[in-house]
Amino acid sequence: MNMITLTSNQDVESVVGVPENQPKSLSNTKVYDSKIHNWDCYEGLLKDCAFYDTEFYSCNFSLVDLSGSKFSNCFFNDCKFEGVNWHKLKWSISIINCELEFVDCNLNYSNFLGLHLNEAIFENCSLREIDFRDANLERTSFVKSDLTGSLFNKTNLSHCNFSHASGYDIDILNNQVTKSIFSMPEAINLLNTFDIHIDT
Repeated sequence: MNMITLTSNQDVESVVGVPENQPKSLSNTKVYDSKIHNWDCYEGLLKDCAFYDTEFYSCNFSLVDLSGSKFSNCFFNDCKFEGVNWHKLKWSISIINCELEFVDCNLNYSNFLGLHLNEAIFENCSLREIDFRDANLERTSFVKSDLTGSLFNKTNLSHCNFSHASGYDIDILNNQVTKSIFSMPEAINLLNTFDIHIDT
């Protein structure tokens, strides 16, 4: 695997490889159309950085500070984002869809409170104890993901795909779930809102 250089105040385009010296702190860096592997940025700081059309593989961004940074049309595979406050990202006020795709990733204990994540993809991900309250997740995919302990309240989950997802506890009277897809047997949990007994 090639080694690539990531430093502050630079523009990087069309690189593929592992970051040399595993930088924990970057600022004012822009990365375009690249593939980044095995970057360990645990407890790091990415300040005012931007990543466009970039793919990340087996990277660790747990507890990273993303103040003022931006991900646009990015793909993450086998990456860790535990304990990340996604509010610190620079979100476009005119955003139509989220343009973020996570596959086989760990985002446990993250905060998405009130964010617009339309059409985001979380497939086969660990999404335990995440705060999705007041978020707009319309048309988001949670296929095969574990949502144990995650919070949903006044969340827009319309047209979402929860096929083969597990662990979710969604109050269908307090969240929008119109035309969303759920799989049995987990879908039975949607009846927890009601004070009823189901005889099996």
